[in-house]
Amino acid sequence: MYNRYYHTNRSYMKFPDKGVEILIPPQSKSIKVSAGIIDDWDTIKDYTEGYKPGREVINFEVVDNSGQVITKFDPAIELKVYFTANDVKFAGGNLDDLKLAFLPVNDSRWIIFTEQKHDLERHLDYWPPPTEGDLWIGYFKVKIFDWGDPSVSVGK
Repeated sequence: MYNRYYHTNRSYMKFPDKGVEILIPPQSKSIKVSAGIIDDWDTIKDYTEGYKPGREVINFEVVDNSGQVITKFDPAIELKVYFTANDVKFAGGNLDDLKLAFLPVNDSRWIIFTEQKHDLERHLDYWPPPTEGDLWIGYFKVKIFDWGDPSVSVGK
């Protein structure tokens, strides 16, 4: 389904080409992260009420040394996803309309990260922000307590 990149025995992973950073605090067992992009992005980028995906960011799962997927985290994983001026442009030019969402495996409904459930933060690194381009101009930061193997996207 997607290309995999393995990062083992590290608590901090960076995927600079995707604009993603994942911080995994020490957990109860040794873990590794498998991350990549979705090969069939065109088939899953459908509109969900209240959300339209614009850019597929990353797909990742956390597994233990036996390959078993880890879905609960205590303390939470911290996911940082950078956005570009083109992402903001896709959201109609309004930074407040730019959203970060995930699509759970075997589901057809995008779920938007929120302040209440995921401690969503939005940070802008440039003011005024440029109106076009692929330069990372800011980022979302969320905490993840439950995870499977969903896809993450930036949209509106």
